[in-house]
Amino acid sequence: MVRFRWWYLVIPLALALVLNSKYESQSIITSTTDCDSNYWRVASYPTWIGDFEQYQYGAFNMLFHFNAEPNPDGSVSTNNLGSDTKIMNQIQVAHNNDVVIIMVIGGWGYGSEFQGATSSSNRANFVQNIVSRADALGYDGINIDWEDGVNNNNLISLMQELRAKINEVNPNMLLLMDVCCDVEISSMVAIAPYVDSINTMDYLDNPENYNTQIINAGVPASKLVSGIGFWNEAYVYNSVTRALEQAQWVADNGLRGVEVWEIGEVTSATDGRVAAIKDVLGDVPACGSGQCVPSTCIGLGYNCGTYSNGCSGTLNCGSCSTGYSCTGGICIQDSPPTGSCCSPLGDSNSNGVVDRSELGVVITNWVSG
Repeated sequence: MVRFRWWYLVIPLALALVLNSKYESQSIITSTTDCDSNYWRVASYPTWIGDFEQYQYGAFNMLFHFNAEPNPDGSVSTNNLGSDTKIMNQIQVAHNNDVVIIMVIGGWGYGSEFQGATSSSNRANFVQNIVSRADALGYDGINIDWEDGVNNNNLISLMQELRAKINEVNPNMLLLMDVCCDVEISSMVAIAPYVDSINTMDYLDNPENYNTQIINAGVPASKLVSGIGFWNEAYVYNSVTRALEQAQWVADNGLRGVEVWEIGEVTSATDGRVAAIKDVLGDVPACGSGQCVPSTCIGLGYNCGTYSNGCSGTLNCGSCSTGYSCTGGICIQDSPPTGSCCSPLGDSNSNGVVDRSELGVVITNWVSG
């Protein structure tokens, strides 16, 4: 007869609570109507720039997290964005700074992948994968960035079906679309009712040219976010004067806001271009307002290392014992010494690896002897 032990229930429940707190992320958008009153000051955040400084959060009220990748079979890869833990940490830090963060899917060079993913046989699966992935990670919205090799009919169907799926899964999630190159203006007109913004990638153009064509075709100005290129400050399009003029044009013509490519080019807390944009479009959140809530070591799932708490403070999550190294906030045991043998705890294989795959972890228990 097997005797019942109270910890048979307590231990699995505790593990479940820890994992849930570690990976839970909550959108700061409580209603998409919260996003209607304030200008969007957007910065694209390509992951190759790494982490960035606190002052860069204060410069903008929305981030485009670039990029997740579409696959021809309709699956979606977020490997470029990092591990789930890293992504959720970045989302939490953005939210702590009252910044909305959007998952960007695609970019230049993904034309064939989008074509396969949006085919009639794969599109429903693609839509499901995009929405479920973004929602599970805690993003505030989705931005489709299909630039080359665009099948405009498939693009229209994709955006319509994404809106329907978002309304079903999380109605507060934003839906956006980047446009340039192969996207036809007639497609933008058809898509406009289904999206919260259409982001015109007119980084090296006077905004009145491209945006005015789109507005005259029938897209509401309030749906447009106009691009500004920030690379190479010496270039005429990236001057303080240029940023001021474009922001003023956006305000005068009732556009949604501006989008800067990219945040890594903001290298000073006193960047005049950012100050110019904020002077014209205001220094307020994109969607509602909130109070900074600092991250904790427990909430992030970390037990070692020093990190930003997301609110201008520092987290000290401790240090590792001898024989362990801090990797990604977790103490990981170093390689076993020569002559060790393995004495596994719990269910394991012959190499001493304890299988806890159902929890997403594998623990190696080395015992010298």
